[in-house]
Amino acid sequence: MEADQFNQNSQVEQDQELQQDLDSEHAADFQDLSQGLSLAGLAMLAVFMIAMLAAVFPSRLADPAWQQGMVITLVDNSVVALVALVLLHLAVLINPTDPFSGALRDQAARWAVLAALLYALLVPQQLVLALRSHQANAAVLQRQEREIGQRFAQLRQAVRQARGHTDLQQRLEGVVGPSFGRLNPAEPLPKLKQSLAVILSQNEQQLRQNLRQRNRVSGFAANGYLLSPPLRASLSCLAYALAFAALARRRGKRISLLASLMLTGRSRPLRQPEHLGYEPDQD
Repeated sequence: MEADQFNQNSQVEQDQELQQDLDSEHAADFQDLSQGLSLAGLAMLAVFMIAMLAAVFPSRLADPAWQQGMVITLVDNSVVALVALVLLHLAVLINPTDPFSGALRDQAARWAVLAALLYALLVPQQLVLALRSHQANAAVLQRQEREIGQRFAQLRQAVRQARGHTDLQQRLEGVVGPSFGRLNPAEPLPKLKQSLAVILSQNEQQLRQNLRQRNRVSGFAANGYLLSPPLRASLSCLAYALAFAALARRRGKRISLLASLMLTGRSRPLRQPEHLGYEPDQD
């Protein structure tokens, strides 16, 4: 009986030691993965910063085209920063006790608050720019159509006032417009005028269609895009503002900025996670 009891105790001790070894190996694997994700997040943040610095210099702060180019560059590269922030959060989720990953995540989450505010401020600015761009495109189209109408009105007037084939030829050559070449002097003048009137109407209609096709303005669409660049940037900034707010945390807060804003005005607070290494609320 004593021998059996001893064997059982030995087996239990061996199982416990084996489990401890496995737990230690898993803990080491989690720590390595956590630090690897943190370093990957830092690398992606570096890539984002390099792209932005390359767009900043040379700076032309007073140039609206440069300003809009900066916004487009920011929008096009923001997904890199967003993925980096996700990786830093995952690193802490995998290994909440790692101080290196926790410190990086906390710092990045605080910076994400500023990022969310920046994107939120860009939304109305880009909407206003999209509206102005739409109005400018519409004004240009109206001016070009008006010029086409005036030009063909001059051609029609030249045709109506011509008293002979030579006079008609000279009048047409004196007005900027489509070239009719040498007119047939054997064709009766009334019939020739009627034919020219039909040709002028067809050419004017074709020019207007080509102009609208080339400068298509439908809602806020322009230049062949489904959405104009400012409107696309505005919608993207709105999405990024929500995304960064969902991952941003103010100092001393355990819930995200987005969750905090959603809770504004509610009486019952959201249950805050205690296992992700955030400091307790201070207010």
